[in-house]
Amino acid sequence: MSKLMAQVLVLAALLVSTLTTAQPVDPKSKVPADVLLRRDFPLDLHVTLEDSDISARASQARQAKGLGIDDAEITAKREAELSALSQSVFPGGRRGSIVVLREGRQVPTVVVRVPNAAALDELLADPRVKSADDLHRKYYPQ
Repeated sequence: MSKLMAQVLVLAALLVSTLTTAQPVDPKSKVPADVLLRRDFPLDLHVTLEDSDISARASQARQAKGLGIDDAEITAKREAELSALSQSVFPGGRRGSIVVLREGRQVPTVVVRVPNAAALDELLADPRVKSADDLHRKYYPQ
């Protein structure tokens, strides 16, 4: 095998390994590289919403009550706040052409169907969106 052919094979292997890893394209990206590069729409995405303020309030309530875990009152308040957050990002279960398929009750996650690249770009620009991952790759790895 020629030296050039060996270099081409090494570069091809590096490219394939880069495209198949679930690492963001850059540290600021909210979506793994393979999802961004593939972009075969529609995409079903597992979206994590930014809930640090909700978690902080729940933690303060636990500390004030001297609890190690949430009681029914704290859980109900957290669920209501997470639902309100989800509704603010996806009013009426939609955001333009994006449709909510499932919503987490006790976790800040929403499963959505994104029909095109423009809708994905708009969703990812929202500061309330912490991350997004391809639902099928996340739960049904090849």
